[in-house]
Amino acid sequence: MSEAGRPILHDAMTSNIADLRRRFAEAKPFRHVLIENFFAADVVSDLIRQFPVPDATKMVNEFGRGSKKFARHDVRNIGPVYAELDDYIRSPNLPR
Repeated sequence: MSEAGRPILHDAMTSNIADLRRRFAEAKPFRHVLIENFFAADVVSDLIRQFPVPDATKMVNEFGRGSKKFARHDVRNIGPVYAELDDYIRSPNLPR
């Protein structure tokens, strides 16, 4: 749950932590797990709605030429839900 009091992770994810850990540990040929419904539905909607629109004038490579890569390093400033998610990831509330 975020500091704002809403769940960040989907109930199906948080209720299956032990099973996800087991599946990860036992996966072959290497440890991995696919987690569907990771975020709560309203968080996903907010992430999509607040996702930044690429600005072609800022999409340049190290040589100053146009690039197809779009990056934002100031995640917290993208929108309120991104700051909320960043806080949650840094908090002790994130299942580990």
